[in-house]
Amino acid sequence: MRKDFQRYTADFLNDFLPRIMGLSPHTIRSYKGMFISLLKYMKEERGISPKDVSLRDLDPNTVFGYLNWLEQSQGCSVSTRNNRLSALRSFCSYLQYRDPGYIDVCTTILSIKRKKGGEASVKYMTEDAVHAILEEANEGGIRHLAMLQLLYDSAVRVQELADLTLDRVCLQRPDSQASSFLIVTGKGRKTRRVPIARQTSELVAMYIGKHRKGATGQDLLFVGPKGDKLTRDGIAYVVGKYAEKARSGKCPEVPAKVTPHMMRHSKATHLVSAGVPLHVISQLLGHSSVTTTEIYAKVTAETQANALACASNKALDGFEFEPEKEDELLTWYEETFA
Repeated sequence: MRKDFQRYTADFLNDFLPRIMGLSPHTIRSYKGMFISLLKYMKEERGISPKDVSLRDLDPNTVFGYLNWLEQSQGCSVSTRNNRLSALRSFCSYLQYRDPGYIDVCTTILSIKRKKGGEASVKYMTEDAVHAILEEANEGGIRHLAMLQLLYDSAVRVQELADLTLDRVCLQRPDSQASSFLIVTGKGRKTRRVPIARQTSELVAMYIGKHRKGATGQDLLFVGPKGDKLTRDGIAYVVGKYAEKARSGKCPEVPAKVTPHMMRHSKATHLVSAGVPLHVISQLLGHSSVTTTEIYAKVTAETQANALACASNKALDGFEFEPEKEDELLTWYEETFA
């Protein structure tokens, strides 16, 4: 019975998710991350070695203990807690059909509700902060500048950037009136066309001419120093490196921690501020619904409200409501025109 946990989780990750559900490698990694953290919890808090964990160990006390441990000991947000629970529930949905003998375990876990929490805040940067980061990347060379500028300008996800191949980078000639664009495959294996600015197109063309001259077709656009595929952590390191330089140098408003996804959030927020319609931004980002994109409109509205609150109100200064005088005036009117 203890081997069932290892067998079913392996089948779930290696066969069911990629072959039956058709999920992307990135999504599957997030499911795998749930199992890794669950096994870590079982070992550290329950004293059960990963090889000894059984499906019967997943009782309500264990699951609630794991979810609380994520928040209290690991510093995870409510959103992360809920994502881990969703992954565990997906596994249980698979398991109850694969082996009805565990339907009682699965039913219990499937009945656990997501925790309510505050709305997730969007972390983004000002245009000045983004520009300062790109200035620092320029000092590091055209490869890093092209990578970060394309990441921001296209608002692609970090994995989408890492997966980008040359045959999906459509660059127009400088004298052409047509726009350059990327063909990106995102979540749910949905493909979308993402336009990029002329400055970015010219920069990427220069980068290809210098660093990827011999590459063709399905060769990756960006590779590591040894020609290997870039990892999410590798791209995050490059972003963080130049963000720290910008923050400690010319632009202290750069946040203490900048992630690749923050570049995406920043671009979306800047587009909303520029008046670009939400449905257009939604298509650019690859959102399945414009409702998801509305969070950027809310961020912009809050930013505008804060700016207005801090602005000078000289035109309104000096006017105070005085109830006593108003009452006197009302009495005078009543007495005079009775």
